[in-house]
Amino acid sequence: MSRSISSARRGVPAPASKQSPEPSATTASFRVDEKAITSRNGVEFKVTIDPSQAAAVRKLLHLSHSKAERTRVRFYDTPQLDLFQRGVVLRTRQVHDGPDDVTLKLRPVDASRIDPHWFTRAGFKVETDQVGEQGVPSASLTLPLKQGKSDEVDKGKKGVGSLFTDEQERLVAELSGRPIDFKALSILGPVESRKWKAEPKHGPGPLSIEEWTLPDGRQILEVSIRAASSQSKEAVRALSSYLDSHGIHPTSTQETKTRAALDYFAQHPRRPARMG
Repeated sequence: MSRSISSARRGVPAPASKQSPEPSATTASFRVDEKAITSRNGVEFKVTIDPSQAAAVRKLLHLSHSKAERTRVRFYDTPQLDLFQRGVVLRTRQVHDGPDDVTLKLRPVDASRIDPHWFTRAGFKVETDQVGEQGVPSASLTLPLKQGKSDEVDKGKKGVGSLFTDEQERLVAELSGRPIDFKALSILGPVESRKWKAEPKHGPGPLSIEEWTLPDGRQILEVSIRAASSQSKEAVRALSSYLDSHGIHPTSTQETKTRAALDYFAQHPRRPARMG
């Protein structure tokens, strides 16, 4: 069956306080969803930061716009988010001064039921995404995309289906039970993204920070940490302790940046001029 996903570098928890304070709101929202984790999965914990504290996070982690990886992210779904409702996410990333890529993601999935050959495929990944207290096992296949191809779809020169390979279509059919009707999809986006990698001194380990800016000016700042399943509790505890110690708190309602972006763009869809 499926092989173990290579584990991320383990973070080192911050030293424990001499006293045992009451759990803060941040700590309480950082419990590991053990039902969603198996020994086959790596785990990525994602924290959406309260907008009022975004500047504090940038200062704490020394984030500058000049050092960020800049990308333009587009999603493809119906205005009613039919694909998202059945656990399918279609996405392209147009990277400034870097290679573009296209991703098919499905969640939730049962890794034990995935054909073993997928785990030998470069670009295929199975891990648990956890936001707040909910963890969801996911599978994704990310492949290189010819530069400028997503722009061609934007302009109606090609259809949405041209972005995705036969292999990605086979995967979604296998795991979701039915194919995708690309002709029914609209372009949802783009959203401008900046991404950083940081490993703060005395911190929990390597972090990923991503900031999305929606067309209405709203910004979504997310901090995440990856760990092997066996180290998930230590990683989440370390990240929680680190953010708490610097007075950084998550938003009261945690949701993925993908969901926030889709909800926005579902109200502002752009249907391609050419279907297929």
